[in-house]
Amino acid sequence: MAESPTQAPRRGWSWHRIATLLVLLLIAPQLAMPGGLTGEAPPAYAIALGMLLGHGGWLAILLVALGLQVGWRGMTAELGLRRLTRLDLRLVLRTVAMVVPLVWLLLIVSTLLWRWLGFPESPNPLIEWLGSAPSQTVATIVLAAVVVAPVVEEAVFRVAFFRTASAHLPEELAALVVSLAFALSHGLLVQVPALMALALVLQEVLRRSGNLWVPILVHALFNGVMVGLTLLARAALPQ
Repeated sequence: MAESPTQAPRRGWSWHRIATLLVLLLIAPQLAMPGGLTGEAPPAYAIALGMLLGHGGWLAILLVALGLQVGWRGMTAELGLRRLTRLDLRLVLRTVAMVVPLVWLLLIVSTLLWRWLGFPESPNPLIEWLGSAPSQTVATIVLAAVVVAPVVEEAVFRVAFFRTASAHLPEELAALVVSLAFALSHGLLVQVPALMALALVLQEVLRRSGNLWVPILVHALFNGVMVGLTLLARAALPQ
């Protein structure tokens, strides 16, 4: 039987431990000081380019570490990328229908709590950028959020990081640790509860399906819904 992408790794040198270490080094500044504390946001073009280059760096690290150990032909099996079935697609649609309102509710609650505690306002930079950036920059952000980020983040967090964490922790605790790192890596403290919930759901659908394409599609559709609603709001506003 093929090893599930969520199973604990074998002892010794492993691609996911090296990938986890290097990726954590890349996102350490965000983990140490999320942008929600500063409220500072770079220009739209800078974040669009940064999203593509940053995730490209994560993917390069993952592929090199993976290729050195299992070979290029064994990558898809090692990551748990399998042909999608009808059951997989049904799970994707059910999960998206559940997770979108759940995350929205948590975002509303955490934002209200943030204000009640007296912390400074820190609007989501992505919404700000989508609302004011030129069309070419918006297209780049959409590409990064809907295509690049789901593929790279699911491989990095749901497979590599989770395998490393679950080698030392019970699976439930490993899922919490990985989900917290995923939420913090997005740089806004006010969004941590909502993004942790999303990450836990993604980890669970991977566990249930054993197919990495399932959380990738859930993540992509979720981001697509969020970006689509933002663009609709932008179009409805007077120019």
